[in-house]
Amino acid sequence: MGDITKPMGAAHAIAKAKSACQCITGCPQQYRPELVPVVICSALELGFAGSMKEGRRIDKTLNANTKSFVNGWNGIVSIIVDKEERLSYFSLLGECISEPMNIASAIIGGALWDQFFFSNNYTHPSIRESFSDLSLEFMFNLLNL
Repeated sequence: MGDITKPMGAAHAIAKAKSACQCITGCPQQYRPELVPVVICSALELGFAGSMKEGRRIDKTLNANTKSFVNGWNGIVSIIVDKEERLSYFSLLGECISEPMNIASAIIGGALWDQFFFSNNYTHPSIRESFSDLSLEFMFNLLNL
């Protein structure tokens, strides 16, 4: 276990260590690599979680997001929703996206992800507000609006 074994990265190493500790203490929790958020830090950060199964894909630019607009940030937020309408993949490309990735990864596989995104109130301005925009886009696509 470590950050040089596949899948690589400190986030995966920590998730594997937590799983091992839980097994040792008699509370086994399976290590699920698809639920571990990964962020690649460069000029723009790229964050993703989940698996890219077939499904309905929705992409939105972060340019319409107030925080991104005010700061001159560019980026894209993408989701894939599987046939059972569960969130199977989430990615963010942009500046300062590592924090919002934590929320997104927590609901990968969730059936009520769109209600979670839409129902939560987010600070304004924030990148997280784009989660509500995504859920609205998903609902409008379902209704063919």
